[in-house]
Amino acid sequence: MQYDWDTNSVSVVNGKYEELKGYKVSAKLYNIDAKEVGSREGKIDLAADGATKAFDLPKPNNLSTTYFLKLWLYDPSGALVSDNFYWLSTKPDTMDWKHKKDTVYTPQKDFADLTGLNSLPQVKLDVQAVGSSRGGAELSTVYVRNPSASVAFMIHLRAYRLEDGEDVTPVFWTDNYFSLLPGEEKTITANFATADLHGSHPALGIEGYNIAPHSF
Repeated sequence: MQYDWDTNSVSVVNGKYEELKGYKVSAKLYNIDAKEVGSREGKIDLAADGATKAFDLPKPNNLSTTYFLKLWLYDPSGALVSDNFYWLSTKPDTMDWKHKKDTVYTPQKDFADLTGLNSLPQVKLDVQAVGSSRGGAELSTVYVRNPSASVAFMIHLRAYRLEDGEDVTPVFWTDNYFSLLPGEEKTITANFATADLHGSHPALGIEGYNIAPHSF
């Protein structure tokens, strides 16, 4: 799924070699205070290796200058297939076409106003984690929930060595740098090689744009 600013529409791309039938696309708009101000949903059938526009989004009159868009895609059984989260502005980016240089550079004239993100209150997340070791690999399952009435923006999970505080690399996360709406939750898994702990003990931490950082 993707949002197209120029057309204010939501599109879906099918990268599989099979047709998708009866899938549901849902979109919701939220002001900076996480209050829902608009929504739309629709059903799509999508050819193999194809793309289609699902629908145009509404244009609420009461949008805050910085606002959010959340997209969900469900299969015919109602299972979530994917979701996307956007932070947007009613003031668009504009390019300075008069001063473009050949085809390689066009300066920007105006920038979108995303300063509303700085007003997001700090959020303390509910976090639970379970870890295990097997066959030279470390596996962690992390449950994250946003109990607040605000958007938890750009949540970042990290795995590190307890003794020196250095990040373990590489780590394979099922998701990271994600955002959660009020009451929303997500389960993330991470795996990495035990050898990359260098004899130390593993630890996990969580932080983010407006997230109260802590370790667990």
